[in-house]
Amino acid sequence: MKIDQKNIGIGFIAAFIILMLAYFGYFIPYFGIYLAPLIGGMLTGYLVNNTIKSGMMHGTVVGTFIGIASIALLYLRFAGNPKLAGTLLIFGLWYIGTFILLGLVGGALGSIIKQRIK
Repeated sequence: MKIDQKNIGIGFIAAFIILMLAYFGYFIPYFGIYLAPLIGGMLTGYLVNNTIKSGMMHGTVVGTFIGIASIALLYLRFAGNPKLAGTLLIFGLWYIGTFILLGLVGGALGSIIKQRIK
């Protein structure tokens, strides 16, 4: 199975914009960060349009990248404080795991929506 890098990039950019809006409090301040990988995965799964499995795999990649971006934002928020490194590690593992699952679900939903519209 080939990975469609263009559609992953589009989904990542959309999810990153939602993540930034949620991070700064413009879009559902506390729960908006969890909508970012879901919406990015849905967009990617919709654009890939092969099978549900393909949409899920592409959504997982988007979720992984958004998890890494959220960890970078948390690191900037903590300003590189070495005393909070353990907390950042725990939050990082939580965000990557959660965002991978949300991206997977979003990719599946996007593929299902695309198949139902046809």
